[in-house]
Amino acid sequence: AKQERLHARLDHFEGVLRKMGSGVRIFSHRCIFCGLATGNMSGMASNSFPEEGLLPALRAELNTSSSEAMYQIRISLSNILTEGGLTSLASRIKRILGAFDVFDTALRETLVKSYPQRLPSVDVVEMLRLLTFGAAGVMAVASVVFGHLAFCA
Repeated sequence: AKQERLHARLDHFEGVLRKMGSGVRIFSHRCIFCGLATGNMSGMASNSFPEEGLLPALRAELNTSSSEAMYQIRISLSNILTEGGLTSLASRIKRILGAFDVFDTALRETLVKSYPQRLPSVDVVEMLRLLTFGAAGVMAVASVVFGHLAFCA
């Protein structure tokens, strides 16, 4: 609401200055601020002022500012997390939780039923692994001994 009011006030201020700015002379009035604010700087020196004018430059900065990003995030979250969006989100979460319950039950039943049946083959594989590493260790020690004998002889 505050962001919208700020943009509305900037639009109104710029509109008034464009109608009554430096391009219009009323009672010989030529306002430097009006020209700098709206970008209508005919005949004025504009050192380091934006060509489009101060107000359009300010609006562009506001549109790319973090406060505008936070405002857009707040708007999108309020659309998602209120009324229909919240109901939709809750129903999707319930569906996901139901799917995970089915997956969890199926996985537990599969592991509980299949692991004891495969226990003998798991023991055999473990024994082969131990034998392989034992053989590799024996070969490593033997290669050290043979290497030492080769250099000493």
